[in-house]
Amino acid sequence: MQGKYEKAEPLLQKGLSLAENAYGTDSLEIVSFLDNNAYLLRKTKRADEANKLKERATKILVANNR
Repeated sequence: MQGKYEKAEPLLQKGLSLAENAYGTDSLEIVSFLDNNAYLLRKTKRADEANKLKERATKILVANNR
């Protein structure tokens, strides 16, 4: 929210990686990490990458009846 995307990106990626290792790559617990990373990618004009993460998050939610 502060616009410090270049500082936030590696932290968000690390958080996603840790969550995937802890909970699994298809776990509900990683959806917020995917959404946060997608938000950053949209803000840095990388919509294609953001859409892939959002699609992945949606698939996880659908698979878990959410």
